[in-house]
Amino acid sequence: MDAAQVDRLLRKKGYMTRRDWALASGYNPYTVNTTFRRWLGECRTSAPRGQGAQILEDLKQTLKQDVLN
Repeated sequence: MDAAQVDRLLRKKGYMTRRDWALASGYNPYTVNTTFRRWLGECRTSAPRGQGAQILEDLKQTLKQDVLN
């Protein structure tokens, strides 16, 4: 799933922007945007770990689907 698809799903859940979701979930919006760019963009590197992994897990919980597939 790419970042645009995740953005659309977040809007369906009532979050108008990534920033809205980040703040509601207790994350720094910059960190969430970096996570999107790193693991949901075209430049996937290694498996996510640390706070990036937690952000992706929380996204999975919010959207009720895996965002890395």
